[in-house]
Amino acid sequence: MKLFITPQAINDLEDIFEYTVQNWSITQAEIYQDLLFESMNTILKLPKIGGKYIYKKGNFRKLKSNKHILFYKIKGEECIIVRILHGSMDLNSHLI
Repeated sequence: MKLFITPQAINDLEDIFEYTVQNWSITQAEIYQDLLFESMNTILKLPKIGGKYIYKKGNFRKLKSNKHILFYKIKGEECIIVRILHGSMDLNSHLI
């Protein structure tokens, strides 16, 4: 299984990191980022661990990581992280 992260998901990671540094600390941002990467590793090991998320723009799987949700797709031997969104956001308006 190979992991791919879309440009939007990379932007999400960067935004999460910057927001956490500005509002808490760089240490907290690093801890939070580590948790998100651990969740990605979990997805690689157990691709079907995330619940199904049916949406008009596509079917995804989702996995909660602290207060964020990783949205991803499985295509053959590829796991594609599509977005990483805060649980309080209007998820549907931010998905591709």
